[in-house]
Amino acid sequence: MKMKLPEPRYSVIDDNHKYTILMPNGEKIGPLKSVTTVLNVIDKPALKGWAAKMAAQHFKTEILRLGAKALNSVELERIVKEATSAHAVFAKDAADLGSACHDAFEAIILGNELEKYPDALKEPITAFKNWRLGAGSDIEIVDTETKLGSLEHRFGGRLDAIGYSEARGGWGIVDYKTSSGFYGNEYAYQAGGGYALALEEQFG
Repeated sequence: MKMKLPEPRYSVIDDNHKYTILMPNGEKIGPLKSVTTVLNVIDKPALKGWAAKMAAQHFKTEILRLGAKALNSVELERIVKEATSAHAVFAKDAADLGSACHDAFEAIILGNELEKYPDALKEPITAFKNWRLGAGSDIEIVDTETKLGSLEHRFGGRLDAIGYSEARGGWGIVDYKTSSGFYGNEYAYQAGGGYALALEEQFG
């Protein structure tokens, strides 16, 4: 039998990552901060080292590429300026790839898979399919892109998917991550903390 989510106690509106709770009586509560915005208050020392590494890597790459020309003061100034934002450029590219992967994964789940994808998506799509056929084969995807909100804690968010598995004890959160690593306990706070709290509060 195909599983369905319980009727929610309230619904959530997502306006460009600004979440508002809509109560059955029409009352609106919000806009609420997103889970990720709330977690931004947590210090992430590992990210500081990563940003410095990105800057150093960019500086090295440009010096090797330009050779003696890099000693020109104008070129040096350009390299330094680009190096200071190298981590932001890398992060944006990674975020764009992550969004594309999310869209592809959802399309596969809904049976709308494209015949062809860009080369950059082939590896993550293969990994996702392997997960669905292997470790995640017992998980029924019940809902995707689920908008959540917490009345008690006043935050909102959007789940990639909600799954159900009798063998694993029932309902569970499906959250795709395309990054190569996690920093501290942030992921546990986001998925196991914020999303789980809001899911239980909204759907019971």
